[in-house]
Amino acid sequence: MGARKLRYALKDSRINASGYLEWYNPDSPFADKDGFALRYKDRSLHKNGETPAGHHIHHGDNNKLNDKYKNLVILPAGEHGREHNIPHWKTKGAKKPR
Repeated sequence: MGARKLRYALKDSRINASGYLEWYNPDSPFADKDGFALRYKDRSLHKNGETPAGHHIHHGDNNKLNDKYKNLVILPAGEHGREHNIPHWKTKGAKKPR
């Protein structure tokens, strides 16, 4: 099942090493070579369209397994990092200060 380490697996879904639910959806633009995609990304795409560059999908209640539409919020990368107390330069796409 690729290079990802799995903590738990079901027939059509699994929880990856980062704690996010992946489901078998080979038609997803986010699918890996085994046909699994992060469910929250698929659901956000369905609800909100493409995530704008420089933005992240945030689980409003901080529960990585709660992929309900109302729980998925699009935030600018810096704001998302602050939600999780991550320094701005560690968010995807940002450069480390010198």
